[in-house]
Amino acid sequence: MGLGLDGGGEQHARQLLRGGHVCVAATLLPMRGRRWGWAIVRGRSMEPGLRDGDRLLVRWGRTPREGDVVLARFVDGTLAVKRAAERRTTRTGAPGWWLLSDNAAEGVDSRHRGVVPEEDVLAVARALVGRCRMRHIPHAAVEENAPL
Repeated sequence: MGLGLDGGGEQHARQLLRGGHVCVAATLLPMRGRRWGWAIVRGRSMEPGLRDGDRLLVRWGRTPREGDVVLARFVDGTLAVKRAAERRTTRTGAPGWWLLSDNAAEGVDSRHRGVVPEEDVLAVARALVGRCRMRHIPHAAVEENAPL
């Protein structure tokens, strides 16, 4: 059964799912020109359900529902994985979302930053596809044509 990705995205997703051993340093891994992408959880704000290093398959431009895990951009440009708690309006009256951490003792969310405008809720997580594990790559393995 396919993953429902279009235009080569499914092959890319399968490679990442098989790979599972090397964790990328980026927080966000977009599949250019696609409606799907990857987000990697950083920090402890979404524990216990999501942990640091968890890899999420996200759907760009999807309208969240209450309770969805989303990828959002805070006003300072920070990208964050949070839970869409409820629809609210911003100070200007524009539609937005109240986003919360699952672990209230950690991280920053709407309790600190306020309502996030709807256009800054960038993607909805559709699946937890793996836990990222760090491993050391010896110098020789980085050389051209060296097997990893």
